[in-house]
Amino acid sequence: MNSFIRLLINLTATAVIILLFRHIGWIEFVKPPELITDPVLNDILIAGIIGFIIFIIGEIAGIAYGTFVILTCGLACLVYPIFCLILGYMKLYGTQLILIDWFDFDHIWWKATIISFAIGLFRIPNVKERKRIVVKEKRN
Repeated sequence: MNSFIRLLINLTATAVIILLFRHIGWIEFVKPPELITDPVLNDILIAGIIGFIIFIIGEIAGIAYGTFVILTCGLACLVYPIFCLILGYMKLYGTQLILIDWFDFDHIWWKATIISFAIGLFRIPNVKERKRIVVKEKRN
């Protein structure tokens, strides 16, 4: 899949999920900037930006955890469930620190984990092609 199309689909899906949690009341837009004059499109764009920052923080945390697993010779795999629980809160809190006064979320840990899990669940991952070695038999 073209990476630009995948990015647009992920941005749209994340914006919809954040707007859904905003409708539920778990996320609140405090003072987001007005990027577009239309308030509905502005909310969608703000939600997409928030989701993109959440994605970047998650990718950085995943790389850091992978490095930690390698450095501990695999022992860090034992704390993976704890890492996943903490990661949801870290993503939202880190995004809130980066985008000051844009949004606020309910700071109950299980709600933050559900929000982060929902954003990660409906994301199209980057699929890398596997390289194949083809051996052709030579006939005489």
